Amino acid sequence: VAELLGFRSGRRLLDWGSGCGWVVSWAEVYYGTEGYGIDLSAVASSWAQRFSLGDFCQYGGLDLSWVPDGSFDYVTSFWALYHLLSKGDQ
Repeated sequence: VAELLGFRSGRRLLDWGSGCGWVVSWAEVYYGTEGYGIDLSAVASSWAQRFSLGDFCQYGGLDLSWVPDGSFDYVTSFWALYHLLSKGDQ
């Protein structure tokens, strides 16, 4: 994903549904990105803020219109999408 998106050092990454923060940490270590994560879980956000690289916060909504346009160079959402149910599973 990082190579597909062209991650570069110093660029800003937002990981929506960041969980424990491994994507943000991984991107910072291997590509030098500046990472930010948001997650529905206060526990996961708190853990990530304490143990992972980057900055994290808890946010419980799907509407990200509060994030100004152009704030991030990359947006990922791997784990949030992974945990969504398919229509057949609902």
